[in-house]
Amino acid sequence: MNIIYICDLDGTLLGDNAILSSFSKKVLHELLHQGLQFTVASARSVVSMQVMLKGLNLRLPVIEFNGAFISDFDSGKHEIINSICPNVVESIYKLILEFGCVPFVSSFNGTEDCAYYKDVINDGMRWYLNDRLTNKDHRLRAISIKK
Repeated sequence: MNIIYICDLDGTLLGDNAILSSFSKKVLHELLHQGLQFTVASARSVVSMQVMLKGLNLRLPVIEFNGAFISDFDSGKHEIINSICPNVVESIYKLILEFGCVPFVSSFNGTEDCAYYKDVINDGMRWYLNDRLTNKDHRLRAISIKK
């Protein structure tokens, strides 16, 4: 029987502070070496998964951004892209701005992943931006929006 195991990251495979314990890493490494069909699914990007799961030989694609991308773990290349229609994106973005919020917007421009941001308006956004900068996330793009 072929069984594939898919695991969430935060609060499941990863412990507090989004860290894979040395015990879990060792056991997963051994099981993967023995042929375990295993991958992860997360709201996170493959970029952050690569940092957290470094050293694991994930042969199956990972599910990132809650299914927006199905990607090769090592290269980050997207095997499947589930995009949102551009006019729906525009409507959602306008609605977000109407409520005084400012989002981080993740996208794939056909060549590379991008994470756009304009203003950092709260502690959660500041934490996320600092975390991404600390991990040298090449996707970050500061933007200015002209009204």
